[in-house]
Amino acid sequence: MHKHLDAGDASRDRSKSHHAAVDLSTSLKQFFSAPSLANVASRQLVYTRWRRLTWTLNEEEPNLHNGDTVEKYGQKFMWSPLHKTRRELQPLRQIGDPDCDAVLAVLDPQPDDDILEMLFDRADASTAASTCSAEDDKVLRDFVLRYSTVPTWVDWNMIRRGQQVFIRYLPLCGLALFYISLVGGFSVPLITKVLRATGYLTSGSKRVLRRLADTGHMICECVIQQDDDFSLQPKTRGEGWKAVLRVRFLHGMVRRRLLQKSYWQSDLWGVPINQEDMAATLLAFSYNVLIGIEMILGHPLSPADEHAYIHFWRYIGWVMGVQEEYNPCVDVMHSKAALESIVMHLLEPDHDSIAVAHHLLRTSAHSEW
Repeated sequence: MHKHLDAGDASRDRSKSHHAAVDLSTSLKQFFSAPSLANVASRQLVYTRWRRLTWTLNEEEPNLHNGDTVEKYGQKFMWSPLHKTRRELQPLRQIGDPDCDAVLAVLDPQPDDDILEMLFDRADASTAASTCSAEDDKVLRDFVLRYSTVPTWVDWNMIRRGQQVFIRYLPLCGLALFYISLVGGFSVPLITKVLRATGYLTSGSKRVLRRLADTGHMICECVIQQDDDFSLQPKTRGEGWKAVLRVRFLHGMVRRRLLQKSYWQSDLWGVPINQEDMAATLLAFSYNVLIGIEMILGHPLSPADEHAYIHFWRYIGWVMGVQEEYNPCVDVMHSKAALESIVMHLLEPDHDSIAVAHHLLRTSAHSEW
């Protein structure tokens, strides 16, 4: 009797697994058939004005009113007080990461240096010696102190829940990050210029796959718990917290190098990896993933899960160097409006966009990990 029940349970489990696999297979087919975002519940418009507006990067932005329907490349949304105009977003392109850039100016690291360890060693030594007179040491100590101090808005319970959301939906998050955020992000020529200039994701297959693995490693460090402590906790210098800072300094080194190149036109393109670019990247990991999950599942996550996931990335963005006044991950609606605003301001795919996207897709399709 016991064996019979076990066999029956196993049969039911196999049946459930089969149906789950079929459901997932159907969802994935719908995902890869590029369904219209109008069919995603959270993207549907409830009420709109009669005006329907769109414009290219080279056209003058129209005079927008709350309630106007804005449309671009199949995305439709209603303009609201949360959205930002070109005039509001353009200044962000001239702001890099002043705190990070100041540290790099003091340390003057070489490409293979472990910048974070250099920072900790020197900042800790100067603190122990109380050498407050050295201006350079003060820059380093101030950086460590600032990002070791948790902002008052951080809710660790929400961050833990946001981590759990990512882990629970890991396969779907991976699909969304690759096909919506990464490949879709190449449609922003000003970001693609940085990728082209540095060879990041545009070089040989092994290097491209290594870059993708590095990004995955950072995310893993951010979501994996260390015993009962948070990997993002600065007081213990958690591995997630350090991983984010290492990526931040990597970005700083790229910005530093490109600004020294005669061909880089900051007046036209902005500072490399500027505040708008960083906000767009943060949204690629946060709000875009929520949309991807909804597209695959056929329904959104619970409001509590969505809010926790956005909050999780808000803190990562802060550690990464996104200034608080420009951090879009205040909540889901702010994130949605910020992404839509940036789409209208930056998204206009060109030949480089096509070349980089095709290169990445070919690399992932034909390479062995």
